[in-house]
Amino acid sequence: MTLFEAKYYSIVFGLPAAAVLLLGHVVILFIKKRWKWWVRLVYGALGMLALSVGFVFGVVDISLGYANTSEDSTFSRGAFESWFPETEVSRFREIRYYGGGFEDSYCFFRFRFESYGDVEEIIRKQGLPEVETGCRSLRSRHSRPSWCSGEEGVDYKVFCKDWDGGGATTLWIDEEKQIVYFESFTT
Repeated sequence: MTLFEAKYYSIVFGLPAAAVLLLGHVVILFIKKRWKWWVRLVYGALGMLALSVGFVFGVVDISLGYANTSEDSTFSRGAFESWFPETEVSRFREIRYYGGGFEDSYCFFRFRFESYGDVEEIIRKQGLPEVETGCRSLRSRHSRPSWCSGEEGVDYKVFCKDWDGGGATTLWIDEEKQIVYFESFTT
């Protein structure tokens, strides 16, 4: 299960369950005499079941977010920490993809470092799937974003080629050590 799916199901099941339980409490407190005991029992059981399912997916959501173990992950947090033991993962800044429907199914990140070449070298050394960095004109409504100027440092955008559009791709960045880490990266 991907992080995106876990978030989706936790919302789909969790929010309706919370609404059902809240309504159920109001009904039971104020007009409970109108309901037969077995109706209230079934109503409460269904609400608890929905809430439990939402809670389970919420836990999966959190666990995938902090220790990604999905099969389509290129890197796990544990492996990343073992490769860079001197790096405090808590210092990382998380940047999620945004936009969508770009040509060639690109996922899209924006981040900024002082040095342009270092990031490209880091990406190559880590053996990541082919990416492109730097400003690029897109044939879409997002063509040449206003931030793509490089006046203060360098703005990067990373195109994850042949991204299948599934899951939630996360880019972790340690700005101090200039380390790039892809989580739940799918090709």
